[in-house]
Amino acid sequence: MNPYFEFPPVSLSVDYPCPAGRILDIGGGGEGVIGRLHGARVVAADLRLDELTETPPGPRKVVLDARRLPFAAGSFAAATAFFSLMYLNEARDQLAVLLETARVLPPGAELPLWEVDLARLPHTEQRVFVLPLHIRAGDAEISTSYGALLPPLPHGKAHYQRLAAAAGFRPLRSERQGNTFHLVFTRVHLIL
Repeated sequence: MNPYFEFPPVSLSVDYPCPAGRILDIGGGGEGVIGRLHGARVVAADLRLDELTETPPGPRKVVLDARRLPFAAGSFAAATAFFSLMYLNEARDQLAVLLETARVLPPGAELPLWEVDLARLPHTEQRVFVLPLHIRAGDAEISTSYGALLPPLPHGKAHYQRLAAAAGFRPLRSERQGNTFHLVFTRVHLIL
């Protein structure tokens, strides 16, 4: 028996045309998908140094806790979260990240986020899930797997939309690919 639950593989094409200016990539270590697309404009923020060490050259790499960002209000043109909120199992921690992200964005800035759809938790004995991904990002072809602990409560599209709304974001569009979804939000205001 596998020590983890494995979702079916998903193929994604990531081509996010960010506006001019700096981009904060929450959880931007590892494959560094957003950094591959936008290079030096990206600040790849990750809690783990080993994940940033793996990231290809291009973005500025910063070890930090996204629940407490050390950046000034409105200092980024956009922010991204590429399969990063799934590593925070508690909604309060996810909300803290979204509140901080809203703080460092000006009104009208976008936040695209990609996540595993855990709206219906799998019926399994395993506590860990893995999602194999094939990602096309610009000229790069990346085959990888993301895995994390299954959350105690479902985390689907509606979950992230509720948290984003509480942090001052409004949904712009969404799409689904296999067991994943891509949501794009715009920052409207910050609720204190």
